[in-house]
Amino acid sequence: MRFVVTREGRAEQLALRRSSGQELLDNAALATVTRAAPFAGFPSELRRSRLDLTLPITFHLAEP
Repeated sequence: MRFVVTREGRAEQLALRRSSGQELLDNAALATVTRAAPFAGFPSELRRSRLDLTLPITFHLAEP
């Protein structure tokens, strides 16, 4: 999962780095970041306007 966190804590430019091959799981990965936002704003010491992040999201599926 790739996305940008703005100085104000918004998640933007969400994109899958690689599809799982399952639309349901791909959508769940995108929704995970969307639900986690907004993130904490940057401390004043951090002079950047945004952070570009790439995070792994792993699903473990099991039979019920």
